[in-house]
Amino acid sequence: MAPPGGWFAYALDKGWHLGPIGAEDEHGTEWAQPQWAKTVILAQSRDAASLKDAMLARALLRAGPSLQCAAAGFQRDRCVFIGSGGQVLQASNGAQASLQVSAVGSEEEWVFVRIIDLADADGDEVSGEAVAVSAPIWFRAAPS
Repeated sequence: MAPPGGWFAYALDKGWHLGPIGAEDEHGTEWAQPQWAKTVILAQSRDAASLKDAMLARALLRAGPSLQCAAAGFQRDRCVFIGSGGQVLQASNGAQASLQVSAVGSEEEWVFVRIIDLADADGDEVSGEAVAVSAPIWFRAAPS
């Protein structure tokens, strides 16, 4: 059973500095379909050294139709801000939302956004599923 906020939030709570990627989980023969998310590496070229440099620089992004729909502001999506411990800090109706955070103490904190598909935009007959997850934003209070 997943912990509150899911395994991504759990890893962040353990201090891992990581971000989500888009990946296909195709068990059939229809690989690389446009409806599946992709991870893009922003490298100077496709040689091994350039790819390694880009990964070390964290020059990656996740691309896919679900993320584009969320960014376009379809009003049937919901933005959920998740914080430390997997706590839901705020949830909005509609795909456009903002959150103001205040750091308390010297401990590092984080927040990420999960976009929930309320209308089954991807056509898989499942609504209420996460269709996009942002990279976390890490912050802490400034030293006094």
